[in-house]
Amino acid sequence: TGVVVEDFGDYIGIVFVTFDAASGKAITDFSHVAEIWVRGEDKVRQYASAESAFTALAGLKQDGKTIRAVYAQASDSGIKLLADQAWFASDAKGRLSAFLLKGQAQQFAAAQGGKVFDFTDATTQVVATR
Repeated sequence: TGVVVEDFGDYIGIVFVTFDAASGKAITDFSHVAEIWVRGEDKVRQYASAESAFTALAGLKQDGKTIRAVYAQASDSGIKLLADQAWFASDAKGRLSAFLLKGQAQQFAAAQGGKVFDFTDATTQVVATR
């Protein structure tokens, strides 16, 4: 994670730059960000998408890592959710979006031609399709 500070005269704008833990690329779209907090690590691992995070999660568990928490960014409100309490909806291309309420996920999925998943099913679905 990096911080860029730009001087705009009387206004100092702070631009936060963070990188996907799997790809190393800068995250530019924060509407689908997911995070994994691994026990014993000082920093939370950030991912550009739930799919990327869930793939990493499967690998971390296979490596015997203890996971403290998994977070997902709510697509509609932008709030950080505990992923195991969130609902996920896919669009027609299979990209996942997180929601606090099942009804929100159902509306999104219906409008996008996708499906609704709880955390367990979403992680299983992602690993099965990768």
